Order: sequence, then C-alpha cells, then structure tokens
Amino acid sequence: MFKISTFKEYTIALIEIYGGVEVSDTTIEIDNKRCIGVIKKVELEVGLACVLQRYEIKENIKLELDYRSLKDYDYIFGVFTTGDLIKLKETDQEQSVTSNRRNYGIYTSSNHIQIDGNLNKGVDNLVVIFFVTKEFISTKLSKDASKKLFSSDKFYHYFDDIKELDFYNYILKKSLKKNYHLLDKNLYFQLGALFYLILEEIESFNLNTKINFVKANISDYERTILFEIKRDILKDLSEKPSVEKICKKVGIHLNKLELMFQSIFGYTIYNYYQYKRLKAAALEIELQKSTIKEIAYDYGFTDMAHFSNSFKKQFGVPPSKYKSTSFS
Repeated sequence: MFKISTFKEYTIALIEIYGGVEVSDTTIEIDNKRCIGVIKKVELEVGLACVLQRYEIKENIKLELDYRSLKDYDYIFGVFTTGDLIKLKETDQEQSVTSNRRNYGIYTSSNHIQIDGNLNKGVDNLVVIFFVTKEFISTKLSKDASKKLFSSDKFYHYFDDIKELDFYNYILKKSLKKNYHLLDKNLYFQLGALFYLILEEIESFNLNTKINFVKANISDYERTILFEIKRDILKDLSEKPSVEKICKKVGIHLNKLELMFQSIFGYTIYNYYQYKRLKAAALEIELQKSTIKEIAYDYGFTDMAHFSNSFKKQFGVPPSKYKSTSFS
C-alpha cells in the first residue's frame, strides 16, 4: 500500500505501480509487458492539480493507494470511474474494475479514502484524478452548494449519468493518440474545462431538492453491495425495484440500506430509480425516437397523467413541451 502525503508522492507511486518512466516534468511514459500508456500531471491553478491516466493493462496490476496522510489537498475528485476501486477502511476485501461498463461517473471525496483493487488484463481505460484544496473550492462554489456537498469531514459521493462525460472521454483519448509531448497547453484547457463541468454539476445538484447526502458509516463490503444495487436498477428502468426484496437478498435492514444508499448517491433507492427513468425518458423525447406515450410505457409508466406530473416536477415542463425546449 502506497501512503500518499504529497502530490509528488502520488506520481512516484504511479511510476512504481505501472512501471513508468518520467520523461518530462509533466509526462510519464509506460511501455512494458504489464502495461502500456501515458500519464500527464498538471498543476492547473493554485489549489488544483490533476493527473490524467491513459493505459491498457496487459497483465493484472494491483492498485493500492492510501490518501489518509495527504497534506497538500483536502478533496479528491475522480472522473470516468465506476466507483469500484474505492475503499473507506482497511479490509481484505478485493475489488476489480472491468472495461465493459460505460456508465461513466464522478466521485467526490474527502482525502480519507483508499484505493484497493485490481486492474484486470484487457482493461483499456482513461481516468482523471483532481486534487483540490478546501480554500480553492470555497472560491468557486456557492456557499449553499459547498455546505450541501461537503457536509462532513469524511465523505464519499458518487454521481453518474452526466452525458458530457462521453464527449470529454472521447476528446482526451483523441488528444493522447497524437504527439502528446506537444499537447500540454491543449490538455491544460481540456482538463480545466472538465473540472468546471464538475463544479457546474455540483451547483445543479444543490438546486435539486430531492438529492440529499446523509451521513452513514459504510464498510467496504457494504459499499460494494450498494454499487451492485445501483447497476441492477440501471439494467431495467421499466421495472420498479422492490426495496423489501433487495433488503432480503443482501441481508441488510431496510432503514440502514436506504441510509447507506443515500449517503453515496444522494437519493433513496426508489427516488434514484425514479430520477434515472425520467432522465432516460427525457433523452428519448429529445431524440424523438418514439411517441411520448410509447416512451412512458417503455419506462414503466402506465398512467399518462402520472407520467406527465412526475416529468413536470422533475424538469419544470410537461413531456409535450420538453421536446420543443430541450435544445433551446
């Protein structure tokens, strides 16, 4: 386990883990039998640093990073993640990340976390990690947003379904396919724009009265269960999840399970499902794939009045008007 207390120690740990070579102040190249790729490290502003990792895993690699001694930065934001490698306490629980899921997300965390897991052979991945100070965040976010997101000294929140992430994933990968030695200025602006997208999302979550990050103590095993529940919900948004059946399956009391789920994702299980299916329906309405009635039915709404009311409550307009306003 690499104990990280400074930004420099983090980059040194990555060199050891991936077998990379530091070829410049901003670039680490990786080309060996275990892994091939590139790591770019950028200090974007005072209080904001970033590491961009693009790698293809050829042999399983153990990834162990302990941020609990980190002094230079207070918060860590991970982008293009599934959340599968995060652990909050030391246990023997191993977790893996695979490359077949494209449900990109962002985690925001205090610096008390650890990363403990395996990067499996065949993974072709891009990950961006931002290191941020409390002072920097306080100058960029509104007081209400800061208070809502950073509600405790130790937190781990996960956001997904941010459609712009696909675009940033594409453009950053495209940039790194070129002569990345000449791309520092381009990457500086691209990564800066990505970070401010995160801040914009955080501000928008602050305006969402349904999202509420509560405090809860969660073990590594329980956190793994929560991400499995999330993925099961997203597999079929036409079917309402039975919280009672989920509790029985995982062996956790209903009140405790709801509290833990809301601690990470900001919603109760049902409200998360409701939010996701309305977002999915809204996207199909934008794309004009089917009639509104067909779209509502596809996502489990059998009562059009209920669908229209729920939709308007979420987006401020009924489905019939959303089509004409969504691109304005």
